[in-house]
Amino acid sequence: MLSIDGRLRDSLIRKKNEFDALKHKHSAAAQSVHAGLKAEFIYNSNAIGQRFLTLSETARVISEGAAIKGRSLDDHLAVRVHENALGFIEMCAHKKRGVISERTLCEIHAIIMRDTAGAGAYRTAAAQPYGPWHRPPSAGQVAGDMKNLFAWYRDKHKYLTTVECAALFHHKLLNIHPFTSGNGKAARLFLNLQLVREGYPLIVILRNDAKKYCSALKAADRGTFGPLVKFMTQAVVRSLDMYLKNAGGPSKANERFITLAKLSKRVPYSAKYLNLLVREGKLEAHKDGRNWLSSVEAMRRYLDTRQRKR
Repeated sequence: MLSIDGRLRDSLIRKKNEFDALKHKHSAAAQSVHAGLKAEFIYNSNAIGQRFLTLSETARVISEGAAIKGRSLDDHLAVRVHENALGFIEMCAHKKRGVISERTLCEIHAIIMRDTAGAGAYRTAAAQPYGPWHRPPSAGQVAGDMKNLFAWYRDKHKYLTTVECAALFHHKLLNIHPFTSGNGKAARLFLNLQLVREGYPLIVILRNDAKKYCSALKAADRGTFGPLVKFMTQAVVRSLDMYLKNAGGPSKANERFITLAKLSKRVPYSAKYLNLLVREGKLEAHKDGRNWLSSVEAMRRYLDTRQRKR
């Protein structure tokens, strides 16, 4: 993998193998995790775009069709169009050919930007840069750049890992900024299509990680892709952990995940050092809101691995 810690890489491979071997992917527990990830994805994608439904309100709109008092119609519609787009992605993921294409990307954009001028079509005017470092191509260059991007994907997909290829594609797509608006939403949805198609669960770019996400994209603009690949890998591992914790059989189901502050009272390490181990991919953990959660069992696995390497 591109410049990420070997332990994080090994953790991803091991957990993906465990996920592939799950015998209960369609159990009630697994379906509950999937529903939770959908709600998280929609909430966080909309929150980054300045929509104001909470996570619990988002889940209610999805599961109950609830009308949330005091929230705008646009806030409700933003949930529904994302739900429709995720349904479209799940349908596309089962097709054998022609899925990772310009046509599919434009269809996703048309779903989330419905009733908006330019929905599903490349922009015909200059793009608004998303930062002083961003230099999007002119409208006349977009079609050619997008063809080149998908040609790049077809070539690199043979050599890069799924997560690496999806992360780098994501960066290149955002740099082109092919649509008038809705580029971030479409790019995050298309990122998930690339992953789900290869057997990974949905991933969520958390609102609380927006600064880290933008920082990784800026680093990629400078030609340093490791932080972005690491960020995406951690997001994938988080989703895998949610499945393995809740639908991975008795051994994982009984594993109790607690905050690093609480864990530090049960192991000979400070919360600050545990946070460092998590960020380096050495200690298994997943994020819940602003907090990293891990377990005593995860710490034992880390210590066992360290002992074997000595």
